[in-house]
Amino acid sequence: MSKNTPNDLENHFEQFFANELTPGSSEAVIEVIRKALIVGEESGWVDDFSPEEQLKLIHLKYLRKD
Repeated sequence: MSKNTPNDLENHFEQFFANELTPGSSEAVIEVIRKALIVGEESGWVDDFSPEEQLKLIHLKYLRKD
């Protein structure tokens, strides 16, 4: 992964690929990415998505001071 990728995101994708790739399988990471893109395309659009609300939720979750 790129050096600009946040660690938690990098760890997420490493775990995702580890779970998706069967040991001894000839399936490559690119095939897993291709399948994920197809699933994403088939999932459709969210009609009522609000970027502002999503950003607020992210800030609450990750920037909250406990």
